[in-house]
Formats: sequence, C-alpha cells, structure tokens
Amino acid sequence: MLYHQQYSFGQTSETSSTSEQIFRSGFDTFVTSEPKGYGMYEKRESNVFAPGETFLLYVEPVGYSYGNVTDENGDQLYTMNFTVDFTISNPNGTILAGQEDLPLSNLVSHHQNKELMLQMTIDQTSPFPPGDYVLKYTFTDENSGRSFDIRKDVTVNYEEEDSSSSGENNDRQASSETATTSTPNNTLGNSASANKVSMVSTGDEGYAYQPDTIKVKAGDTVTWTNTDDALHTVTSGSGTDENMGAEFDSGMMATRKTFEHTFAAAGEYSYFCVIHPDMVGKVVVS
Repeated sequence: MLYHQQYSFGQTSETSSTSEQIFRSGFDTFVTSEPKGYGMYEKRESNVFAPGETFLLYVEPVGYSYGNVTDENGDQLYTMNFTVDFTISNPNGTILAGQEDLPLSNLVSHHQNKELMLQMTIDQTSPFPPGDYVLKYTFTDENSGRSFDIRKDVTVNYEEEDSSSSGENNDRQASSETATTSTPNNTLGNSASANKVSMVSTGDEGYAYQPDTIKVKAGDTVTWTNTDDALHTVTSGSGTDENMGAEFDSGMMATRKTFEHTFAAAGEYSYFCVIHPDMVGKVVVS
C-alpha cells in the first residue's frame, strides 16, 4: 500500500540572490529520519532501500513567490504554498503508481521567509518487489504556478543476500503480513487449484481483475496472476474499509508474480488494488 505524508517548516533570513529568483531545488537528499528544521537533517548515504522501508526526501526550495493576506488587525502577512506530484516508474519509463496535486504546505508568516524546507514521505506499507525504480517529484509553487522536478533513482533490495541468491532479486516476491492461508507464489502455474484470476489492462489507463467475480467452494484456493506491466495488489475489503487487508493482502505484485489464498468459510469476499482503487473484484464462497 502506498501513502504520502508532508511537512514543511520555515525560518527567517533577509539574504537573497539573483539565482534564487528561479524556482528550483537549492538542495535535496534522502534522509534517515524526520528533519528537525531547515538544515537540520541526517543525510542518507545510499539510495538502496529494503522492502517496506520509507522514502523520505528533504528539499530546500529557492526562488518561490509570496502571496499577500492581512490578519484581523489589518497587518500584512505573507503566504508560501506548495503542492507536489510524484510518480514511481521502472527504468524503462513505465509508470507503476503515483499521485497528483498533494498539498505540501500552506505557511502564513509575518516575514518573507527565505529559508524553507519541504519534506515528502512515501511509505511502502505494502513492500515493493525488489528491483530498480525511478521516483519523480514535481514541486509546484502555488503562488506563481512555477514548478521544478526532482528525479531519484532507487533500488529496493533485501539487506542480506548471499552470493547464490544475489542474481535472483528481480524474481522474488516481497513478503507482507497476510493470513496464514495466504501464500505469495513466484512460479506461474504452480497452483493445484483451477480457480484463477488475472490482472489486466483494459485500455484508457484502466485496469481490471479477470474475471472480476469468481465462485468457489469452501476450502478452495484462488490464484491471482499479474499479467500486466503495472504493479498491482490483491487486498481484501475496499479503500474506505478500516480493516482492509485483514483477510488477505498480496503486497505489491510485479509482472508475472502470483498470489494464492485459501477460503475456508462460506461468504462473499470483496477485494481491490490499493494502487488503483477502482480495480475491484469479488470471491463468492459456497
């Protein structure tokens, strides 16, 4: 599952330069923990992350504009307002996930703050499969409409790999907490059950489970296979369900990965993809 978090903080400085008139990143880096303020961070030394580890980006923007407002006493105040888009893609440029127009900060100050830090967090609540990814962030100054991009190449990998398995990272399915009857399976067609569901593209950037409803008997196992180029999940419940994933959750599934779940009790089990919430399915167990 993919989430975002934002935080911003400003400090006052009366210094500026001509180069700061261009809205851009003055400095940016991944950090190991939440920054305490402007310039107060612990730089991350590597862009290699473990499955489930947080991507925490620290940014010092320059060249941003100020909005003007007044308080109840008629005093002049200044606003600094930013949003961010981000995408996650593979090295070939295929976009796997992303979100747009996320509110990052809306600061109101008595001063035209020159020192400002922005923080952007992407959580791997369902771990990404091991491999190489490109994170692209687009920061927008809402007061001027100007934007700049930051690209970060990252690798998701297991921290401890012996020499016999180091070449198999891209063929491994990231583990996630699931019910005891849920088992990620890396070998296509390695299921004893004939109850199978595929993840497919439907055109116009749409995605679907095929079939979207399947009927089985209690004790049967259903196998899902990602036949699409995009990442998908098989997560019980819905996007508005506080208990989503409680029954079963595949975690992030890359192309050709499979996931199995055995349904022990009769009932109707709805599920969806956390990356594409409109992608929904149902298992009817009799």
